[in-house]
Amino acid sequence: MRVHATLHGFAEKERTLEVAEDAKADDAPRALGIRPELVLVFRGDRPLPSDEPLVDGDRIRILRVVSGG
Repeated sequence: MRVHATLHGFAEKERTLEVAEDAKADDAPRALGIRPELVLVFRGDRPLPSDEPLVDGDRIRILRVVSGG
């Protein structure tokens, strides 16, 4: 299935991903070579749990998480 991702905090800003039919939110960053624990995935204004199923044609945002002391 196809998912459109807007990336925030990365050099590349837009990607269309091909993921498995049973893909979950954590599979989107993995498809880009990004570790899921380093980002938040949103659909609209709502953050997605890591096990939230993606839907064909989804428009998601992947935001890099910044942490430190």
